[in-house]
Amino acid sequence: YFGQDTTNLIVNVPIDAFGNVAPFNVSRARVRGVEASMTAHVGTFAHAYVAYTDFLRAADMTPGNTRPIRLLYRPTSVGAFSAWIDRETWSYGIDSTYVGRRYANESNTQVLMPYLVAGVHVKKTLNKRLVLTMRVDNIGNNHHAEDQLGFPIVGSAFSVRLSTR
Repeated sequence: YFGQDTTNLIVNVPIDAFGNVAPFNVSRARVRGVEASMTAHVGTFAHAYVAYTDFLRAADMTPGNTRPIRLLYRPTSVGAFSAWIDRETWSYGIDSTYVGRRYANESNTQVLMPYLVAGVHVKKTLNKRLVLTMRVDNIGNNHHAEDQLGFPIVGSAFSVRLSTR
């Protein structure tokens, strides 16, 4: 369980159809929620991770509001799932992310629908210092999900990354 009360919370709000945002001051905010996560190992090579956070309350408590309203663009819940297999110098995996309902206006009448996106990856350890990773994110090419009103999330994306340890 977690909670946070804050004053003068600055949030960005869209101001036009071009994606421009402006800072907005929430004079008092209250957030309450619960969070759980678990990692599991099956043998020495299979792994899974699951996490879920429920924001029971994320309210704009600004004096003068007739009732507490949900903080703009704060999801009601978020979740993640990952599963991967390690085989010698290779790793293969899937992952998904869930983002719950969000409100896009101060009257809490404009609702952004929840969405789920998934991805896959292949990772190759080249030597003690170099790792090559290939990923496909949003594998279902979900163009209907929005994090900001009127702006869909990025469609399917392929990436190649070379990292050092």
